[in-house]
Amino acid sequence: MRSATVLILVLLHTSLTACTPPSSPMTVHLDVNGEPMVEKSVDLLVTITTQETAENIEFSLTLSPGLKLEDGSPTWKGELSEGESISLHFTVQVIEEGDWPVAAYAFNAYSTDSTSGFGAGESVYLVSRMNSGEVIRKSEYRGTPSSPAINWPEGTLPPELTE
Repeated sequence: MRSATVLILVLLHTSLTACTPPSSPMTVHLDVNGEPMVEKSVDLLVTITTQETAENIEFSLTLSPGLKLEDGSPTWKGELSEGESISLHFTVQVIEEGDWPVAAYAFNAYSTDSTSGFGAGESVYLVSRMNSGEVIRKSEYRGTPSSPAINWPEGTLPPELTE
């Protein structure tokens, strides 16, 4: 009886862990400060954190056509030690009304000539009108985008971002 119980527990554990997607040791968090109204600017703060040494990080910020980057570079390359973070600051102006996706994504290749590695990303929608604006996380957005959703290369996003 005891061996049957142990076998059931092992099978249960195996089936539960087999269904759990692997998690990346990297996180990317995108914060928006300000109300994204037309002809106004908002500040973006992107924080990249890694729980594993990452020596070949490439970051990109992707903006929709209704947005204009006023300050900051949309790309960054560098390295982070285990447990280290970097914060990148941007100023973005809303050019016209719309529901505009903004995506922040970082990927660390295991070597400079490799396409294997780990990464993370986050995206939001800036829902912009003349007299109002709202920031909505991708997972909560239910509208119709004014431009196509931003897609990253297949297989480079953690499962929680592919909903």
